Amino acid sequence: MNIEELKKINTPAAARIVAALEDWQPEAPTTPTPTTVFEQLRGIIKQNPGITGADIRRVVLEQNPDLSLGAVPATLTQLYKAGAVARKPAMVDGSGRKTYAYTVVEGWADDRRRRAGAKKKSEVKRVPKKDIFTKAVTQAAVTGVILGITVRGVTHNFSLQEAASLYEQLHQVFAR
Repeated sequence: MNIEELKKINTPAAARIVAALEDWQPEAPTTPTPTTVFEQLRGIIKQNPGITGADIRRVVLEQNPDLSLGAVPATLTQLYKAGAVARKPAMVDGSGRKTYAYTVVEGWADDRRRRAGAKKKSEVKRVPKKDIFTKAVTQAAVTGVILGITVRGVTHNFSLQEAASLYEQLHQVFAR
């Protein structure tokens, strides 16, 4: 049903609906506000290319005082390691202290989980973990079974002769 059909209906409810539809104007689409610290800092750096870490903390205090300033340096490091921003050494005003100036890397995929080359969990082939001593026993064809050996067990429970024997057997397997 469109507005013209509603105008033909002579009821007070239809008149109110027509008036509301004629007064209504669609809102301009808004860009979503960044929700994570990662997204917020990347947005700040995008708006201010070449901004230093100290200046980023000042902007964060002004825009979002609820955000912990302790998270800023760690998140900047994450942004750099993820390839979302580039950084170059910069000097703070006359203090002699070194810091970095950050700029956004254009063309970086915003969805970090879908980077090229990343495998999905279903694509990763599970390989069962094998005990290194089991492998050593099968390769050297040592008589006797070694089960549940730990470093603590070797250092505290083996006699000198047993430890020397184990050393010789392992040396035969791994010294090739």
